Amino acid sequence: MTQPTTLHAVICDAIRSRAWSEGGLAGVFLNRHREILLIVEIGEGTRHVDELFLRHLVDVVTDVGVADVVFAVMRTSGRPSRIDKLLWRELSERLAGTTTRLHDVIVVGENRSCSAATNRAHSSALTAADAQ
Repeated sequence: MTQPTTLHAVICDAIRSRAWSEGGLAGVFLNRHREILLIVEIGEGTRHVDELFLRHLVDVVTDVGVADVVFAVMRTSGRPSRIDKLLWRELSERLAGTTTRLHDVIVVGENRSCSAATNRAHSSALTAADAQ
């Protein structure tokens, strides 16, 4: 298990500070310097990931119109599910032709997290303050 980057740690801290349920989903919108501009909870979570839901996510991302987006999924275990992997694949493809890049899908757990971009698990021992 590796230590997360500062951005990864900041996102995990922000997500853990909210009381979201298992499968909760948030869009974390970043500027061109990869600083967080906005965190939006996606009310539907990851319960029903289908064509309509994926289109909705792409519409939300393109409407905000920032440089990068990270989707964060709450999973108590910190391990990605089949649905989380599907989100990474589908959104990577669908956002490829837009001005916003999918930077990552991070699965955030109580004591660990996992990055789809690096395909690595991270310990939560490092907080955002420690990563600086």
